[in-house]
Amino acid sequence: MLAAALLFGALRLAAAGEGGYALLRPTRFGLSAGVDAHGRVRGQASAFDAPETVLIVDLPRRGVTTLYARAPFLFPLACALLVLSALLREAWRALRRRRALPAVA
Repeated sequence: MLAAALLFGALRLAAAGEGGYALLRPTRFGLSAGVDAHGRVRGQASAFDAPETVLIVDLPRRGVTTLYARAPFLFPLACALLVLSALLREAWRALRRRRALPAVA
């Protein structure tokens, strides 16, 4: 359960960095953290280290415009083009192998 909570927190904090906004993730039992718009951790506190911990963190109110926020389709498009090029390369290799085989009479 602890690993799942930490992973979920890390994913949310990474999403804040790629989206260009600050995020404060408060938790009662777990890892509380504050991240600025550039993805830098400004402060964190774990309830497992000290149960009565108070986290005070200064976060900016304004976000920044990131490449992902401007053009969110670029990464999936690049992935699709990479997969398409790999499929075309394998099809071309299969076609060349078929032509290279001698005809059976």
